[in-house]
Amino acid sequence: MDIMNRPTISTIIVIICLLIIGLYAMGEVNYFSSKITVEKNMDSPKIIIPSIGVEETINNVSLNQGILNDPGDSVPTKNPVVLYGHRTLQGSPFLRLNEISKGDTLLLEWPGIGELKYNVLDNIIVPADSELDVHGKNNLYLITCDPIGSTENRM
Repeated sequence: MDIMNRPTISTIIVIICLLIIGLYAMGEVNYFSSKITVEKNMDSPKIIIPSIGVEETINNVSLNQGILNDPGDSVPTKNPVVLYGHRTLQGSPFLRLNEISKGDTLLLEWPGIGELKYNVLDNIIVPADSELDVHGKNNLYLITCDPIGSTENRM
């Protein structure tokens, strides 16, 4: 076989990288197209975290559609609210969650209840298999993976 007709290792690496970028782009397009459907629902609750620039609609369908409300009876003023969000992919709504500080203000706009204000009490990292002890009917818990790109821990 002629050496001139064989692909070089750098050509193979470039092709693999282009495939990975294409798959990533397809996943993000899928996320944003499903997010449009969720945001059209005016009855969906919303979370606003001014200190890290988050203003997202909350869904109760899938983590792949943004910020997910705990499927249980997670209704403010009646039960603790538990919200999950990715730090990578699917819009990365909690990408900068590690930057919130004690005392920061978070807002929930909840249909039928109104606007609720929460203050950050703590930001902790625990192993992924830790059990979350939720308590207090007026508490809000935000959960994401840590470190970025890993599922080793939860923040």
